[in-house]
Amino acid sequence: LWIRSQLGAPKLLELGDLARGMPQECLDDELHLIFEGKAPMKASVSISNLGLLYIRELSAMGSPMATTVKAIPIIGSDVSLVSSPSFGEAIFEVAYSASPRVRRRVVLKASELTAACRWQRALQQAAAGDGAGWLKVQNRLGFLSWSWATLLTVPLGRMSEISLGSMVLSPGSRWLVWFRTPEDLLQGNVAGGVELAGTEVFSTDPRRFTFSVAHIKRERSTGREQMKQLVLRSGSDEDMKRWMRALRRPPQEHQVQPSPGR
Repeated sequence: LWIRSQLGAPKLLELGDLARGMPQECLDDELHLIFEGKAPMKASVSISNLGLLYIRELSAMGSPMATTVKAIPIIGSDVSLVSSPSFGEAIFEVAYSASPRVRRRVVLKASELTAACRWQRALQQAAAGDGAGWLKVQNRLGFLSWSWATLLTVPLGRMSEISLGSMVLSPGSRWLVWFRTPEDLLQGNVAGGVELAGTEVFSTDPRRFTFSVAHIKRERSTGREQMKQLVLRSGSDEDMKRWMRALRRPPQEHQVQPSPGR
């Protein structure tokens, strides 16, 4: 209490900032990338635990360019080695879902085969992950709209509290959070979120890849809790199974790191 009175109350950390700070894997190899219809570029690439590939363009000298970081979905992507010469550049390709209905490709070139193989293994492992991806989320009016969604667990024992808007979140609570685009996640711009009430998932219409989860709704004035159902839709049967597997898994806590988005 004395420390709090001297230093003031700890600053609230927004749930969007928690998403931005999720761990990333970077293999310390600069890559040359070619997006469909665009000129090649040199880039620093990292893999986020939230199913995204973060790409920061580099100058010819290897320093970051003064541009925003690009985020492309990696979960559910197809990763293949296109060319693996014994010397020179090794080339592999990632076919990813730029939106729920649009598949695009990015070609990556590594300076050596060893680096390409490391990246290929890391990307294939990330592509087989779960707990993030495109979902159609039901809004207050009952309509479904596509969003980039991810699962987050509020850490235990933090010096600062986590909030969503004006609401302080309970440590250890598990949330399904969605963003309009993957880039919005990089900026911490949360479009919506619900606190999950457990690990139960109900398949409501397998032919339309629709399922529902139970969540907790709290009245701000009284703190009273109500159990609600949130209807979700994925883009394919494979995506639906991936989401249901992740939602049924017990919560996992991650350490927050600095985000590449700012």
